[in-house]
Amino acid sequence: MANPSGKGGFQKGQSGNPAGRKKGSTNKRTRELTAEALDRIESLEGKTPIEIMYEVARAYHQTWVGMTEAPLKEGEKRDPVELMAIADKAAHWAKECAPYFHARLANVTVDNDEGDYEITVADHTGDQEAA
Repeated sequence: MANPSGKGGFQKGQSGNPAGRKKGSTNKRTRELTAEALDRIESLEGKTPIEIMYEVARAYHQTWVGMTEAPLKEGEKRDPVELMAIADKAAHWAKECAPYFHARLANVTVDNDEGDYEITVADHTGDQEAA
């Protein structure tokens, strides 16, 4: 309600819109977070999921290296729990990426009872081929 004195603003004891914020409207923080998220998405444009996973693994690793190599001030100690948590995250993402960068080695069995060589290659799906 407008102030009847003609000076504008609200009546004494009342501030803001008495009807409240319109449904679906956003506040400043929501708009900022949305803009940040869109920037991140745009920076990932054109990247494959494995490239994103690899970047996450490298980021955790670089954070860990930075924390372990940073000079300490006198009397300052590194938090081993925090260091291990970051190392675990780096290892987790590296492990998730590994199958895409390194092929699994097949099991090879060589039988030589009668002078003939039989090589059996077993893949990890359970199928076997004889060569």
